[in-house]
Amino acid sequence: MQKQMPIFPEKTKLINSNIGLYQQDGFVYYLHNGSPIFCHAKEDLNSYRYIIANLVVNHMCKTSEVSKALGIHIKNVQRYAKALRDNGTDW
Repeated sequence: MQKQMPIFPEKTKLINSNIGLYQQDGFVYYLHNGSPIFCHAKEDLNSYRYIIANLVVNHMCKTSEVSKALGIHIKNVQRYAKALRDNGTDW
C-alpha cells in the first residue's frame, strides 16, 4: 500500500503530522493528510465536541495533541471522548 503524502492548505493548524484543521467561510474543516474528513459550522459546539471526541476515540490523535493544538483543557477532551465511548453518537 502506498502512503499518501500530507499536503495541507496554507492556513491549516496541525494537530499532529496527519490531522489538521482550518476555517473558511464560517466553516471548520478537519483534514487527514490534506483530505477533508469532517466539517461543521464555526458556531456548532455539539459538532465540534463530537468531532474532537471522534478523532481521539478512533486513535487519529491523542488527547494531549488536541489539547495543545486547540488550546482547550485536556480534561474537556477526555470528557468528550468518554461521552462518545459510553453513549455513542446520540450524546
